[in-house]
Amino acid sequence: MSEDEREKVLTQLGRFVYELSTLRFSKIGSVFLSERGDFEIGQCLRVATLLYGRAERNVPRGPFSTAKDYYSVFAAILQAHDIWHTDLFGGPFF
Repeated sequence: MSEDEREKVLTQLGRFVYELSTLRFSKIGSVFLSERGDFEIGQCLRVATLLYGRAERNVPRGPFSTAKDYYSVFAAILQAHDIWHTDLFGGPFF
């Protein structure tokens, strides 16, 4: 890939990321295509909420109404037992 092509791809990618960052939804969770053909927010399918059997341990996955509710789940997970797991250290907050 030439330097010009690389610059073009990175510029386009930057525009896509910016456009996605401007979208706002009423809840925090994962975005799904509904049967009606529009988008809706459902349970968070984030890897950090599903690893190590958390789904079976009833870790709340939302959707969440506030950022406080969303981040409180991750803080509780880290405090409870996963804070030193190398795959998760700091990861839930990225």
